[in-house]
Amino acid sequence: MPRPSSGRFRVEGIPRICIKEMRERGVFGKYPWAGAPVRYPNSCESLESLDCEFTDNKSSVVFSTYIAKGRWARAVQLKWVPVHFGGKRPYFLCPNCYKRGVKLYLIDWELYCRKCTPTYYDCQREDRTWRRHSRAQKIRAKWNADRKPGSLFPQKPKHVHNITYQRAINKVANLEAEHVMLWHQDLRALLEHE
Repeated sequence: MPRPSSGRFRVEGIPRICIKEMRERGVFGKYPWAGAPVRYPNSCESLESLDCEFTDNKSSVVFSTYIAKGRWARAVQLKWVPVHFGGKRPYFLCPNCYKRGVKLYLIDWELYCRKCTPTYYDCQREDRTWRRHSRAQKIRAKWNADRKPGSLFPQKPKHVHNITYQRAINKVANLEAEHVMLWHQDLRALLEHE
């Protein structure tokens, strides 16, 4: 994967292995310990699928796939943490820092946790003005409202409390007002600077 000019990667664009996805797809429910590899279809395009092979004592998993250079394989330790109502939940141990995590990211064909990678989320690149706009857009999308700022919300859906619905409307109104206010401040500062 080519490194961007800033030296940092977008988290959304990095191939990842997620233990939650593996649980949801039944990889841990089948308990294929020390048996045939299990196919784990990944959500990222660059890793179509991985073979998962577990050790005898459930302490690690070996991920492998075929790439242009040949077979790629990495062993990752698992940490099983007891949960409140019995049973245990698996977590990855980062091969670099050995901290537990839910996701591992693949950079230059090595696996790392979020803390060990030079990554950022898209929202971290936004300034304070557009961050408010993005938050308002997310709330509008959640309620299937028109995306144009200042447009009306749809009628309150059934089985939604009035307080919840009003809280969403007020939050969007406040975020959009802050967005406009900050945008005007930035524009005024830019004009005064020139």
